[in-house]
Amino acid sequence: MLEVKLEEFLRVVREVFPNQNVEEGERQYDECLAHREIWDNLSNMEEGSVRTIVIPFLNKWKCRLPYKCASQLAEALGKVEPLLKPMRDFSIESADLLAPINVEGKTLRILELIKKNIRCYSRS
Repeated sequence: MLEVKLEEFLRVVREVFPNQNVEEGERQYDECLAHREIWDNLSNMEEGSVRTIVIPFLNKWKCRLPYKCASQLAEALGKVEPLLKPMRDFSIESADLLAPINVEGKTLRILELIKKNIRCYSRS
């Protein structure tokens, strides 16, 4: 199994993006994820949380989202929760991506579920 140490990863990121403050980006990311009340169950996502937490974070990362999309983004995040929920307890290092799991009454492999999530997010 390929193992990448965080320090090595950060070194490469700094080489690829020499004009970026990687530590500041990590701090912003950690600050955003500290709001466990919204990230642990996206079906609880509310427009207010999107306005005060999600959009400001994404815009710090140059996404340029208008605040008028907060309602739609909250709704889209809530809809994707059933697809993410089965993967919440997995570790990327140890997950068997070909293992079948039950998702909304259907049997899917984890890899299929990841692809489905990517397609779902890319349409949002």
